[in-house]
Amino acid sequence: MNLLSIDGGGIKGLYSATVLDYLEKRYNVTLVDHVDVISGTSIGGVIALALAAGKRPSEMVRFFLEYGPKVFPPSRLKMVGRSCVSLIWPLYGNRTLVNALKDFFGEKLRLGDISIAHEGSERQPCVCIPAVNLKTGRAKVFKTSHHESLFLDANYRVWEVALATSAAPYFFPIAKIRSSSEKETDSMEFFVDGGLWGNNPSMVAVTEALTYSRNIKEPNPKGLAT
Repeated sequence: MNLLSIDGGGIKGLYSATVLDYLEKRYNVTLVDHVDVISGTSIGGVIALALAAGKRPSEMVRFFLEYGPKVFPPSRLKMVGRSCVSLIWPLYGNRTLVNALKDFFGEKLRLGDISIAHEGSERQPCVCIPAVNLKTGRAKVFKTSHHESLFLDANYRVWEVALATSAAPYFFPIAKIRSSSEKETDSMEFFVDGGLWGNNPSMVAVTEALTYSRNIKEPNPKGLAT
């Protein structure tokens, strides 16, 4: 199995996108067609979602070049003053980031739509996006519906998952996103950056590959939850 793990790093995600773009052009391939599990944290999660949604790395490069300076505007405050202010308020607002993600992914695309789009293909990418649920205080991994037991995240909007995994404390506000339940349209959930527990999400990808992904071809005969 082929696994792709993409770290966080804010605007440094431009480097990851550039490397992926180089690989696609160098070998004349579409990376997502050769990957079984994609896991990404923070901006790496945004890239992972983009690849699974059919975006090319070159599009991510343009995304960073266009929106990077707007999401991370140069601060006129000195370092000490900026640090003191950020102890009370986030260093950056997320309004520009929200608009950028909506524009890039579209407002209606859901995690479940990604799985549907890849049905019947030789490789259906399994996408795993770490975050932290502030209501429960637990780690959260948003997942596509790549196994019959994985359906709870299907209704999350992709742009909101991208916002949740990239809500880095100190830098951005808490991500307030709609509940995955269609019946609870007014219910909100609160998330922060998955980098708090899985900035390098490689083990998330490995764990997924050793459980659900394998069971797609080899169902659990006892029907036990994994």
